[in-house]
Amino acid sequence: MKKGKRVAEAILDQLASWGVKRIYGFAGDAILEFIDAINNHPQIEYISTRHEAAAAFMASAESKLTGRIGVCTATCGPGLANLLNGLADAYLDKAPVLAITGQVDTKHIGTNYKQYIDEQVLIQPIAKYSTLLIDGQATSDIVYKALQISLSQGAVTHIAVPKDVFAQAAPYQTRARDVIFPAYSNPQEEGINRGIEILAKAKKPILLVGRGAKDKGHLVEELADLLGAAITYSLPAKGVVSSDHQYLVGGLGHGGTHGTSELLKQTDCLITIGSTWWPEKFVPQQVPIIQVDGVIENIGIQGQITLGIQGCITKTLELWLAGLKSKKINENWVKTIKATRKKWLEELAKRINSDNNPISPERLIHSVEKFIQKDAIITLDVGDHVLWFNKAFRGQNQEILISGSWRSMGFGLPAALSAKLEYPNRQVVALLGDGGLTMSMGELIVAKERGIAVKVIVFNNKSLAMEKNKMIVSGLSQIGTNILNPDFTQVALACGWESYKVKDVRDLDNSIKKAIESNRPTLVDVEVDAPIPPHTSM
Repeated sequence: MKKGKRVAEAILDQLASWGVKRIYGFAGDAILEFIDAINNHPQIEYISTRHEAAAAFMASAESKLTGRIGVCTATCGPGLANLLNGLADAYLDKAPVLAITGQVDTKHIGTNYKQYIDEQVLIQPIAKYSTLLIDGQATSDIVYKALQISLSQGAVTHIAVPKDVFAQAAPYQTRARDVIFPAYSNPQEEGINRGIEILAKAKKPILLVGRGAKDKGHLVEELADLLGAAITYSLPAKGVVSSDHQYLVGGLGHGGTHGTSELLKQTDCLITIGSTWWPEKFVPQQVPIIQVDGVIENIGIQGQITLGIQGCITKTLELWLAGLKSKKINENWVKTIKATRKKWLEELAKRINSDNNPISPERLIHSVEKFIQKDAIITLDVGDHVLWFNKAFRGQNQEILISGSWRSMGFGLPAALSAKLEYPNRQVVALLGDGGLTMSMGELIVAKERGIAVKVIVFNNKSLAMEKNKMIVSGLSQIGTNILNPDFTQVALACGWESYKVKDVRDLDNSIKKAIESNRPTLVDVEVDAPIPPHTSM
């Protein structure tokens, strides 16, 4: 039994015993004791951001990337309010994140004291568990409960600690993470057999692969080969299946390929594997759908399905492969798939090899693709460039980090910093729109301060192009979508970065190459065109 430590230190010892390496935050009056304890802790590092939202985004990105719990901190009132954007990203993408926030002194709780708000009410829509720690004796139990809920349920949890409680003595015994072997439930035999029956009859199958299929790409490819099935994917799953696979036909949705949309009109069986992506305008309405997912609550949330199988995705695919060995593929369907893929790649080749100015988004993406390694981590902000990335980037097992369901601008740069801290020896490239960068520009200073050698590629079209294009096709005025940008290269230089400006396509490849090979944080500001993607609508 340890005695005499502060609550702040007790919290940190508990977190360290569960593998927490760093806490992201922004200093404020109600957490100064906590920050002091972090700075003196031998196992946990404090990463100071320039905005609380960035701290929460970094915690969320770390969690998505590693599967560990991400931890962020902020002061009471506006501090927590600013965290909410990043916490909502973790909430919707089911990333386990713990937010530890300050609260006013206990004597001021419930009063009109400055910055007081009921934090449990404020965070209620996002946090699976939120509580107020008001007695040091409860520290271990409360932190354990928050950690357990976050990790077991892929959830956001929250502990508010009054300013005076952080400094209280906390007699406690650290409760290390229990050795628990989770039940990676085997899918029920009846479900497997019904799936085999449906797949055996399918003449024109398509596989829709999502983030849940991460590390299972080889099984997806084997199943596609066995069934003669086309493969499409949601954006977070780009790279799960090799871009060289003979049946891969590109992405799905607004940022997908025309060929994928056409094949979906013809399919007689759609199999979704670890995916909740369901763009209604691009998916068939009357077709047998089999959904395989490790999370029961994901099944059927997007519409009527024929069969749902909850359980270990790996085991499900293995059992299907064993049960469908005698399946005869439809050679005509295979020819259609291959012809669709061939046409897609031919059209893509024309766009990515264009030497026109202004530079096309696809040409820029191709340039990045040429110089990044297969194990690189690519973080994406939200905006028009993401559509073009989905259309043009041909993944080779690179890891993609995005704000999947919340889709918040300002995610890409903080996520890249978090990824590079976790994997300092891997390339980390952030692809940002100009609008997204201006939301998180303060974090450029963090990269310099911490020596985090990320690369930022800016798609600078001087507009909020996705919104502008929707307004154009809908006949609306584009007020508020044309934006005045600073000189991003000068901003980067002022923050201690290396930077390059590219206006001519002839300078593109060399600038991207130099940036990616640099051992410093480096920004490339590229002036790009803003074409209206097919299928653009409100």
